[in-house]
Amino acid sequence: MGILRWAGRTALLCIQVLAGVLGALGANGTTSNGPAPMQQRPPHDDYRP
Repeated sequence: MGILRWAGRTALLCIQVLAGVLGALGANGTTSNGPAPMQQRPPHDDYRP
């Protein structure tokens, strides 16, 4: 049962990450800021090279 619970939790996490990345790319993938979903994290300098 622990494996099923872990698999479900991992699947949920993967879905959330994928949704966040796809949302960021669709929202401002054409800007020079890079993928930075504003609703998840404040605009820090995480994505600057």
